[in-house]
Amino acid sequence: MFLFRKAQKQFVNISADYEKKRYRLSEVKQKQFQALSSKLREAICNKRKEETKDLLKALEQFQKKELPPAFFSWITGHIGRFLLALLVAMLIRQMWFELYMIPTGSMRPTFKEGDYVVVNKTAFSLNVPLFTSHFYFSQHDLKHGNIVVFSADNMDVAQADMMYFYLFPGKKQLVKRLVGKPGDTLYFYGGKVYGIDKDQKPIAALQNEPCFEDIEYIPFLQIGGKVKTPMRTKSGVFPHSIIYQMNQPVAKLSINPFSNVQGTMLSAAGNRANFHDYHELWGFSHYAAARILTQAAYLNTPNATVTKNCDYYLELTHHPSFQGAQLSPDAMGRVRPDLHYERSYIPLNEESMQRIFTHMNTVRFVVKDERAYAYGRQGPHPSSPILEGVPDGTYEFDRGTLYEIGRTRTAFSVEETHPLARYTPENTFLLYNLGVEFDTHFLPALHEKSWLPSRYAYFREGDLYLLGAPILFQNDPLLQAFKEQESEKKWSFLDKGPPVLPNGLLDVEKIQKFGFSIPEKHYLVLGDNHSISGDSRDFGLVPQENFKGTATGIFFPMGHRFGFTLQPYSSWRTFPKLFTWLIFTCSVTVIMLYQRRIRNHFWRS
Repeated sequence: MFLFRKAQKQFVNISADYEKKRYRLSEVKQKQFQALSSKLREAICNKRKEETKDLLKALEQFQKKELPPAFFSWITGHIGRFLLALLVAMLIRQMWFELYMIPTGSMRPTFKEGDYVVVNKTAFSLNVPLFTSHFYFSQHDLKHGNIVVFSADNMDVAQADMMYFYLFPGKKQLVKRLVGKPGDTLYFYGGKVYGIDKDQKPIAALQNEPCFEDIEYIPFLQIGGKVKTPMRTKSGVFPHSIIYQMNQPVAKLSINPFSNVQGTMLSAAGNRANFHDYHELWGFSHYAAARILTQAAYLNTPNATVTKNCDYYLELTHHPSFQGAQLSPDAMGRVRPDLHYERSYIPLNEESMQRIFTHMNTVRFVVKDERAYAYGRQGPHPSSPILEGVPDGTYEFDRGTLYEIGRTRTAFSVEETHPLARYTPENTFLLYNLGVEFDTHFLPALHEKSWLPSRYAYFREGDLYLLGAPILFQNDPLLQAFKEQESEKKWSFLDKGPPVLPNGLLDVEKIQKFGFSIPEKHYLVLGDNHSISGDSRDFGLVPQENFKGTATGIFFPMGHRFGFTLQPYSSWRTFPKLFTWLIFTCSVTVIMLYQRRIRNHFWRS
């Protein structure tokens, strides 16, 4: 049956070509073609297989010899087909679905570097092709926890320009998780987000949706924010510093006439009257930048006291404040007004060091000639760490397990004999302090200022969390001793509890007073891997018109992560989905009916 369907289709195509070009043929050639056509039609109708094959071949040879396409027609035909295919591909990619490759680890562990994902463009909107706009947009269908895709157009995103189909200029597309909608007010505690909507009702999805359970959220990329400075003075000192969080100016540090540094909260921080100091922003005081010090480095800190059987100490940098602010050089060598930071120290014994290693997370990294660097870089750089004895390859730590990445981008767990896979205090110290950046600048130095890695600590229900997991429990003697010592400080790093009232209800007044408010037609998006994600904490809120769709699932590489991603359920009965499927069904039906009409026309002739 397949042969006869193919022959019928070929017969229709050749007959159509003949009708267009028959004027070129003599009467003898026309009669020859009609004779072959009649015989082929009869052979197909009577299901004579061999005769059909021979006659079809003869008709194709006749077409090739007697009806060759004119050069201009050949060129215009191919250009027309190319433009039609390009138009169809553009409409599908812009309005229906698209395949994306994830280039970075900003959405780990949901998406990893090199994953290919399917993006649904009809989840909550109908997009205008090649423009940052919508024919239709449903805020109701866009839910907290959705993995959203949006354009970097008209946003402060680095290297945002790109080309579509190598022809059309456009903007980079980003993938993040939706955390805040217009009218929401959000407050951060314990790696979680608490919020109220525009009607001051609790946002239950932030606490109840499974996609938020294993992901930790930090309200900043750097605890000291992104700092902008004016022109320096003749003395080489910058007189002012403007601190940005969520890409908004939230605080200003300046030198007063008495050469002292003073700070002021700016109106972009929300209700300015509620914030008297920088660390009061949105729950900042619940979080600390964390790194591990050797005992030698710890002894260089003020008021250091050695704890028995503890060779390592956790340094917590917290409560950035205007009080005590002074001029100091930053990581770029600029002398400028800087915030004052409190620092606290917790001894780490063998058990706690091993627990940190058990929960170790990194981005994907490459080892070449014992030099390690983050996946996606061109190669090692001067500050890349040396990993002695580690074979060349691509690796990643995920929840304490070391994986090697194969050629098909599939992760394979590494045997415990591997130099990095087995626990040692030295491995824990190195991997934790290199951070996701894999840069030796973050290793604590004895005699110079070190940068802080993107590692953070916080309390939840009395336990101290690192790497998204409890490392020191509330009944641990080391933590109890720390709490006693810390309680004597003015700015102490202790568990102050979530924004919840004694009756278990959300403290709406506290969230409203100290939370981050989202204006109309703007959204807060955060990466699942807070430590390396360029998200709203960096480029600010996303305008509504920038949204394109949702990333629904992974289709490569194959494995246990293949399939749909964890996010709120999206109904098939939304208007954009039904409308798109209706247009697709109608288009296919029209094309099929048109082709059938052509076949029947030639079949009857």
